[in-house]
Amino acid sequence: MPFISLADIAWQLIIFFLVTSTFTKNDAMTLELPNSSEESSQEQQQDTITVQAGEQALMLNENPVELKDLEKALAALLAGKTTDAERVVVLMPADDLTFQRNVEVTLAIKRSGGIVAIMGQDEQQGGGE
Repeated sequence: MPFISLADIAWQLIIFFLVTSTFTKNDAMTLELPNSSEESSQEQQQDTITVQAGEQALMLNENPVELKDLEKALAALLAGKTTDAERVVVLMPADDLTFQRNVEVTLAIKRSGGIVAIMGQDEQQGGGE
């Protein structure tokens, strides 16, 4: 039994899989998580900008807004705010929010100069830890 042809076939399979596989760089979004102290959390809650995002509805501070207008509206609200605590934008995702729409909303917040803070389902209902 000729082993040279077997090695040749194995080598061609290795080359085939190396050439046809996709080499991608993982460009996951990095989010800056804001820090908060107990004393300033009460003051921050009054000035906090909130974005409620669902697949169909998008609300900015409880006012409806289109995704295409979200970045401009946020930039206007964040104008003049320089500290990280002032630039926090709380994102409250709905159950029907898809990954693609979540990325689009998050990118709009980051492009407008905001720092994304994602509020979980239990925190929205007042359960938090």
